Amino acid sequence: NGKLMLAKSYGQAADPEATFRIASISKPFTAAAVMKLVDSGQLHLEDKVFDILNEFTDFRDRRAKQITVRHLLTHRGGGWAQSPDVMFQRTALNHAALISWALKEFALDNTPGSNYAYSNFGYCLLGRVIERKSGQSYERYVRDTVLDPSGISSAMTIAGDTLADRRPGEVE
Repeated sequence: NGKLMLAKSYGQAADPEATFRIASISKPFTAAAVMKLVDSGQLHLEDKVFDILNEFTDFRDRRAKQITVRHLLTHRGGGWAQSPDVMFQRTALNHAALISWALKEFALDNTPGSNYAYSNFGYCLLGRVIERKSGQSYERYVRDTVLDPSGISSAMTIAGDTLADRRPGEVE
């Protein structure tokens, strides 16, 4: 009948109205948004990421210039799988400054396309590719092309990257 039957917390759970970050579970939404751009002809899987994000020109490892959209989607970009995660080493930086810093700071571990290595940073790059190719913010494009058509936009909010970005009611 579509009516909520029970809303209750157990153990150390938060208030039933609390919101949670889905963190890496958001990667399929990013991938779906990328594929929407591919389907529309605005992007190709073999496009080189730093031809799109051409403001980044200072690389510690020149092989990074060979990274394609497909490489990042499949976690085969060649690097940034170190611990601690690149995404959380300089949390005060915005995305552009973080990308610039990471490209100058870290060499790739492998040739792009050759090895699988899970990479949050790779998906950060894909977010910027989405923004560049769509002309919209990541949040707006994902909401308009993935969440709204799926009927889940009212149940989801795209969060920030750090605890400082936490919204009211969001669990720590």
